[in-house]
Amino acid sequence: MALKTLPWCPQPGYTVDEEPKRKVLNFGNGYQQRMEDGINALLRKYSVTYKVKNSQSAEFRQFMKEHGGVRAFYFRDVALNGELVKVVCVKFPRQIGLTHTTFNCEFEEVV
Repeated sequence: MALKTLPWCPQPGYTVDEEPKRKVLNFGNGYQQRMEDGINALLRKYSVTYKVKNSQSAEFRQFMKEHGGVRAFYFRDVALNGELVKVVCVKFPRQIGLTHTTFNCEFEEVV
C-alpha cells in the first residue's frame, strides 16, 4: 500500500529536534570515545501545530487514528522547501475552539 501524504498545512513556527543517536565509551582520566549508533543516527522529531476548521477536524483526527502511531505517512516540511519526510505521529492532542480545532502533533521521522 502506498503511503499517504498529510494534506493539511502546519502553522508557522513549528519546532524540529535533531539529536544524533550515539554511543559513548568512558575510559580513565576523563577520556571518551564516541560513535554513531546505527546507520540512521540523525532522525528528526517535529512538534507541529495544525489549526483546522471544526467541520474538518473529524477528517484530520480520522487520518491520525488510521495511522495509529505505527503506520508512516508523508509530512511536507516547509523548512526544507516542501521536502516530503516519512513520519509517524506519536500523539495528537487537540484543543477545541468555537470555530477551529487546534491539534498539537508530535512526529518522529522513520526510514
